[in-house]
Amino acid sequence: MNENAGSDKRSDCADEGGGLRVALADGRRGLEEVREQWAALATSAIEPNVFLEPFAVLPALDNFGKDKDLAFVCVFRPDPNRPAQEQMVGFVPFERRRSFRWWPVSILCVWNHSYLLLSTPLIHKEVTREVWAAIFEWARKSPLGAALIEFPYLRSEGHAYHVLVDVLRDGALLSNTVDHYTRPLLLVPDRATVRNLLDNLSGGARREVRRRLRRLSEVGKVEFQVLQPGGDIERWVNDFLEMEARGWKSGSGGNAMLLHEEDADYFRGLCRGAHAAGRLHMLALFLDGRPIAMKCNFLCNNGSFNLKIAYDEEFSKYSPGFLLEVENVESLKRLQGIEWMDSCSAQKTFFDDFWADRRGVEHVLIETGNRWGKLCLGIFPLLRSLKRIMGLSSVTSL
Repeated sequence: MNENAGSDKRSDCADEGGGLRVALADGRRGLEEVREQWAALATSAIEPNVFLEPFAVLPALDNFGKDKDLAFVCVFRPDPNRPAQEQMVGFVPFERRRSFRWWPVSILCVWNHSYLLLSTPLIHKEVTREVWAAIFEWARKSPLGAALIEFPYLRSEGHAYHVLVDVLRDGALLSNTVDHYTRPLLLVPDRATVRNLLDNLSGGARREVRRRLRRLSEVGKVEFQVLQPGGDIERWVNDFLEMEARGWKSGSGGNAMLLHEEDADYFRGLCRGAHAAGRLHMLALFLDGRPIAMKCNFLCNNGSFNLKIAYDEEFSKYSPGFLLEVENVESLKRLQGIEWMDSCSAQKTFFDDFWADRRGVEHVLIETGNRWGKLCLGIFPLLRSLKRIMGLSSVTSL
């Protein structure tokens, strides 16, 4: 991490109207100084994003931040309840880059590491329009800003997105959608009416699930457990890492976290922090006291984000991962206030077979008012069209 990427949290400020102030937190030290306000912002955000909360960003900084030119943008307003103090109303971590793909242009990309699955900034619900506007104004005017802002995984519906569209229109700012896709989403409109996962399967599939659970019960004692607040987080995390490393991921490209020290340390730090904050929802399927499938979710204000699931290959004929997923959906009935679960999966997975709802996600470029940024966003669509029409190998994917 570049320790000079930011300055003191009260420097590089700009009054964007409405009493808002934009500042940069100085690396981990600066983030720790605003951690309490940052965590409070997450509970009041117009759109929840656990991947930008303290328990997720800090271990990412420790493990993936080396040699990165990072800018932790914080937006403040006078605290309505304590006029002499400030309240954080916006947060977004950027990585500074000097090009987009092959095109030379200064760009701020929402820091995109392997485990960041949503780029929507944390923005207080009371000043959403003002915070969006302040971020773009800062990026245009600050020496540490850029001509373009990139959101690799921006949720393409909901209040934050709708307000963003209005802000861009009011400011005459151009945007370009690089990619747009949907990922499976489970909606739980009411705890009393939540649908059983099995209701989305055919009769034959439902019978097969029950048959496999019955067969597994013949092997030994089957038990589903959820990690409790006072549970042994270290044992659960180590069991998860070891199970994943024994599975198919370790045998196909070495993708298991335990095979990469930084990934494993990040996962440990992430789970510890989420567990301490009461945000970790970890489930396991045990056979005679031994975990054979485990799943890791993270809770937000009214929903949940899926991160990973692992299962023991030795018991693959019983589909332990799928059996655990059935229990995972059933467990939503027991979680107060949970209305949805985001699969966080862009590729085709078994979620598509029984999660009927979808969440739209966009990879978006937005210019900040800089003339060079406007020119780039005008040229990118043309170059992409030419590549598709003519098959130009010299033009990289846009």
